[in-house]
Amino acid sequence: MPRLFPAFLTALAFLSRLAPARVVPAAILARSVPLYPLAGAVIAVVALLPALLVSFSAPHPWLAAWLYVISLLWLTRGLHWDGLADIADALGSNKTGDEFHAVLKDSRVGAFGAMTIAAVLSGQIILSAECLSQESFAPLIFAPLWARAMIQLLARTTRPHPQASLGKLILPGTKNPGFLLSLGCSAVAGLLLLPPATFGLALLFSLPGLLFLRRLAQRRGGLNGDYFGALVVSTETAALLAGALG
Repeated sequence: MPRLFPAFLTALAFLSRLAPARVVPAAILARSVPLYPLAGAVIAVVALLPALLVSFSAPHPWLAAWLYVISLLWLTRGLHWDGLADIADALGSNKTGDEFHAVLKDSRVGAFGAMTIAAVLSGQIILSAECLSQESFAPLIFAPLWARAMIQLLARTTRPHPQASLGKLILPGTKNPGFLLSLGCSAVAGLLLLPPATFGLALLFSLPGLLFLRRLAQRRGGLNGDYFGALVVSTETAALLAGALG
């Protein structure tokens, strides 16, 4: 525990506003990676609190859903949505090689990025509202948890781009037994939180995003941090879709 707590705070600080930003040694940063799902669960619970207050005071699933999604955005500083927009812009540019990576690194959001954010953000609100209207809160906790577990799977199975920084920092955290333990605990949490059919759908729906981004990274010279952001958003959306259908 004395070694895990600093690593957990590092994960929470990197992924959210819930812990102060900190400069840590590479060893602690690597140890923090398997704790990303736990950090995701904490972020989800905090983001869900405003939605629960609205839901319990009066049946307003749309308002509650909007509060949940906006709370996630604020808590995470929009970190992952920036990656989604960058991937969309790079794909829309039809560039390859170093030019593709240059579009990824451009801090400006283009038309493809803006359209993708609008489409996925509205989709998350709709799916969250459906879950809340069914008084199904577990998918809203599981979605951020599972999305951050998938970061490890993408990092473990895909090489980083030569110019990437984040990919190279995360990869060492997937090269120890904690990686498998983290994935296993995330799956167990899903089975405890969700009905088996809903959990199965969440796994099924999250695979296309993972496989697409893995294939894209292989064809474009390796991944960077934008791939992780796009994966988090796509996996969250997939889990919310499973919860809405389940």
